[in-house]
Amino acid sequence: MAARAPAAASALTVSTLDDPAAIAARLGMAAPLRLWAAEPDHVEIREWAQRLWQAVPAGQRPPGPVAVQADPTLAPGQVRIELRRELPPGAPQ
Repeated sequence: MAARAPAAASALTVSTLDDPAAIAARLGMAAPLRLWAAEPDHVEIREWAQRLWQAVPAGQRPPGPVAVQADPTLAPGQVRIELRRELPPGAPQ
C-alpha cells in the first residue's frame, strides 16, 4: 500500500457579507474543507455555509454540506475556511 503525502492546509478568513460563490471560485474547492465560526449554530453562519457548498460545482463539491466548527477567536459573522490538499510525493513540508 502506497503512503499518501501529508496534506497541506491553507486557510482564509471571510465575512458572511462576502459572496459565497466568489469565495468558492477563488478557492477552487476540489479539496476537503473545514469551516470555523465563533457561533457555528447561528442561522447566518449555517445559511452562508450552505450557499458556499452549493456554489461549488457538483463534481467538486464535498459530500454533504460542511459542518461548521466552533472557534471563539473569530468575530461574529466571520468564517475561517481551511482547505486540505494532498502534497505531491517528495514535496517539501
